[in-house]
Amino acid sequence: MYHGPKLPPLAAHIWTWWLDLCATRPVTGMGVSPISRLEIQAWEADEEIELTPWERRTILRLDAVFRTAQASDG
Repeated sequence: MYHGPKLPPLAAHIWTWWLDLCATRPVTGMGVSPISRLEIQAWEADEEIELTPWERRTILRLDAVFRTAQASDG
């Protein structure tokens, strides 16, 4: 899915985690829904991962950029 430059090792895991969260994104028929903090918390519990605040903010920002790009394509 990612065809850009190689991601830095310190951040590459964020992309993988975001893709995992995208697979659980609710479908509403009204465009791409945001991944909520509650969905992130549930994912953390399921995966036994505790995100740092930086990782959580980065996932939320990445998701916002993705949704903006999807909205401009449609």
